[in-house]
Amino acid sequence: MNSLSTRKLIAYGASSVLLEAYKSSTFSTQFSFCVDRDPTNTTLSEYLPVVSPEDLTSKFSSGDLIVVTALATSSILAICEYLISLGYRRNEDFILWSEFASEKFAERVQANLDWQLSTADLHYINAMSMASRLDSQTSQLGIWLVRGAIEATKSLNGSVAEVGVFQGGNAIIQLSLMNQSADTRNYRLIDSFAGFPDFSHEDNTVLQDNYSPEMYHESRLRSILKGFPNTSVHKGFVPEILQTLDETEKYSLIFYDCDLYQPAVDVLEYFWDKLVSGGILIFHDYISANDLWRGVKVAVDEFVEQNDVQLEYFLETTMCILIKP
Repeated sequence: MNSLSTRKLIAYGASSVLLEAYKSSTFSTQFSFCVDRDPTNTTLSEYLPVVSPEDLTSKFSSGDLIVVTALATSSILAICEYLISLGYRRNEDFILWSEFASEKFAERVQANLDWQLSTADLHYINAMSMASRLDSQTSQLGIWLVRGAIEATKSLNGSVAEVGVFQGGNAIIQLSLMNQSADTRNYRLIDSFAGFPDFSHEDNTVLQDNYSPEMYHESRLRSILKGFPNTSVHKGFVPEILQTLDETEKYSLIFYDCDLYQPAVDVLEYFWDKLVSGGILIFHDYISANDLWRGVKVAVDEFVEQNDVQLEYFLETTMCILIKP
């Protein structure tokens, strides 16, 4: 592959990460334009020209590099399949965002958190997420960050919980890597498997119908989880489902991906006191395009202000991290 510094870069997928990077002027990479299936329905066009997929071939020249900047696994797969159908070659004409941004991302994680992310883990994450039948709304870099948190808390005495599992794409990858590293901590998977609860005044109600029960493939996930020891599935809405957990259980890591304000408040209230010292709480969608999931950020910011907790956020993943003193 030619040096990235000499190639014209094209983004494919008007994701929240791409938009927020340009809005905040923290993005050092400059794309020539972005390809998106709905070029008229994105505020990214205020910062970067956005064209339809049908326009790509006429604008692509030999030596250009397409970076797939979509975040959800299903979107990444659809884009890759489309590019291959046009004759573009993986790792020659196009690469994934996780591959493109991984080096600088890992450096920032090392500098801010003193975590050494494993490149071998990222290769595994990319391969597994692309091959899995279980979708994940967590980006590949996000899955890598959660993996780093799991490794960073491995020596702590406490369970792991994922609150907001969707189809389980992230959980299966994390559990597989935990098995490979002889990490035997309990892993609690918590989800309604039925869509969203009621939205609060802090949430963007335009997204209220984004998920429906048939999207979850709960039975498929439960079948796969039978191959992993020390796992349990807890079905129900937050906060009611939290009251069914063992009150005495301690936790080393919580990963939250329920998208909304009130469940985030409830998760912070329930789990913070149950986190051991050095334990980690990760929130997905702390950063979102045009504040689509603004309730998460409001809930976290309120908690941080009230409890004087240090927060680290990583634009490349939409996530923020809180570490228990």
